[in-house]
Amino acid sequence: MLLLLTFFNDALRGLTHRLLPAFADRLFGGGSSGLAILAGATGIGAAVASVWLSQNRGTERMGRIVLWGLALGIVTTVVFVAARDVWLAVGARLVFGIAAEAALTATIILLQSNVEEGYRSRVMGLWFMVSQLANLSLLAVGPLAERFGLDAPIHGVAALALVALLFFRVRMRR
Repeated sequence: MLLLLTFFNDALRGLTHRLLPAFADRLFGGGSSGLAILAGATGIGAAVASVWLSQNRGTERMGRIVLWGLALGIVTTVVFVAARDVWLAVGARLVFGIAAEAALTATIILLQSNVEEGYRSRVMGLWFMVSQLANLSLLAVGPLAERFGLDAPIHGVAALALVALLFFRVRMRR
């Protein structure tokens, strides 16, 4: 299940990151400075999350951080895609950077902490494969964005991520 959440976290990260030029064009009217602002906000958020998680948090809370990170990532993705205000979009990207990086780093911490040393490289290889598989979703986005607009494919991935998150949450309670 952790790998499924990894897939959706990376799909949201990959989609929104690779489509940032289109969003920068929509929000800022084009140019590299708008793209730099959006990418920079995401990067600052990721750095904040990394520093926060490096403060010896222990592994017992990492599962919740993965879940909350993905949940917040879904919400901020929807806000970002819907934003027509530049500063709302920048704020959403900043919070998205925190959420996505927290979920990513917490996942790695959980895998490294709970897998026997002899199997870690295999499990991390599988994790890497799953995270890269998420990039395949980009193949469908272009044609879908052409047909339904820029927002629709990202909302679709966000909805699928929400279903996976809720499924995982229900299973955790059992």
